[in-house]
Formats: sequence, structure tokens, C-alpha cells
Amino acid sequence: MKHRLYLPTFLPVSFPDAMETFLEDMAKKGWFLKKVGYFLSFCQFEKGTPAPVRYRLEPIPDTVRTPSAEMVQFYEEFGWKYLTPFSHFFFIFVAENPDTPEIHCNPLVQANACVGISAYLDWLPLCC
Repeated sequence: MKHRLYLPTFLPVSFPDAMETFLEDMAKKGWFLKKVGYFLSFCQFEKGTPAPVRYRLEPIPDTVRTPSAEMVQFYEEFGWKYLTPFSHFFFIFVAENPDTPEIHCNPLVQANACVGISAYLDWLPLCC
């Protein structure tokens, strides 16, 4: 029987680095992310042997729900496996080898990918 744990994230999508750190800390304790609920952002974890797993949140281009086959293949060639979407803003990729090269080596390119998320978050408080 697999041991599962369900936790709300409580982390806003505006802090992807905090979510990455949270997931990596959980992996070090032996809890590995399996999926994230779409609306309530509950994380489903499965118990395993603690490991230095790395997670990266990649901004979702436009309004797609799953990454393209080309995107998945490209990331896999560098050691990153597609795991699950997080909200409608990010795809979560995982690297089980701690020596896997980073997805982005240029912070400016990564920041430009987040422009759409930033624009959405700018008007969100006006709706609440």
C-alpha cells in the first residue's frame, strides 16, 4: 500500500521559487510530489526514500493545459521529466539527479517568460 499525503500549498503563484524549495524540502523528507489539484492547489505526495530531487516551475505558454511533445522531449534530453501542471500558470518538471543542469542559465530569459503571469497578477486584486 502506498502512503499518500495531501497538503494545501498556501504558496501564491507569484513565488515559484518558494514552491520549488517547498517541494525539494519535502523530497528530502521522503515525500515526492505526484500531482497538484488544479483549483485548490492541494499537493499529492507519495512516501519514498528521501532523496535530493530538484523541481522547477516553468511558465505555461498562452492557455495550454499540457506541454507539447516537443517541449517534454527537449526537457527530458537534459534530465528533466514533466510531472504535473500547477494552477494554470506553471508546468512542474522534476530532476532526480542532483547534477542535472539547470533549465535556465539566463535569469533575464526566465524573467521574460513570467511577464504574462505578472500582468495577470497586476489586475487580480481589483477583482477580489
